[in-house]
Amino acid sequence: MKASQASIYRVTERLLEHSFGIVDRTPKNEAYRVMGERLLKNLYDSLDFIVLAFQSEDGQGKLNCINGLVLSMTSVKMTYRMLFRISEHQANAKGKSPIITKNQYSQAIDFILSISKQAGAWAKKQNFIESQKRSSI
Repeated sequence: MKASQASIYRVTERLLEHSFGIVDRTPKNEAYRVMGERLLKNLYDSLDFIVLAFQSEDGQGKLNCINGLVLSMTSVKMTYRMLFRISEHQANAKGKSPIITKNQYSQAIDFILSISKQAGAWAKKQNFIESQKRSSI
């Protein structure tokens, strides 16, 4: 199976697409710009980790890529949480429309949870394979 055909890859792509509109609506000051850039970079890195994991023939290399994916997705989740909190605070304080709505935040979290579950199952399977290899030596 090609990485781009895998469910984890497709869900990550959908989260990236979802994120473009949100990043585009962030204020143009430096802090938001950096946050948006980092969010998108982490999502692109996640896609790269997935591709590298699929291409890796070395079990430990595959696990390292999966761990990189988990790390990137942790950063994505934190960034979304911060954007949502800041957005709610600003919308309440200034009466502006939010950067990210509750529905958009909920969708992002659903994508992130799906990716995290798949990555966790993948890591567990790979750890099992690696432990079987070690015990047969």
